[in-house]
Amino acid sequence: MPRAIPYPIRQDIIQRHQAGQPLSAIAHELQLSYRTVRAFWQRYRTSGDAGLQTHYLHCGPVQRTFPYDVPLCQDRKRGRSSVHVFPFS
Repeated sequence: MPRAIPYPIRQDIIQRHQAGQPLSAIAHELQLSYRTVRAFWQRYRTSGDAGLQTHYLHCGPVQRTFPYDVPLCQDRKRGRSSVHVFPFS
């Protein structure tokens, strides 16, 4: 997975392009791909400053939730009786 581009660099891309610098020159100077720089410019044009915000909360493993009580399952696996009832039974 490619590295994330920090928010200040995203803002710098926009400021440079608004000042008249071509996207290809910005990409070359910041050592980014042209597609990345163009994508940030397009996101800024469609969504404004909100389009530049990072979405780091969407990265990483997904926290799984179970529809039942895990200790209950462990008890049943070990042969212990329990008064709990599965919510979907």
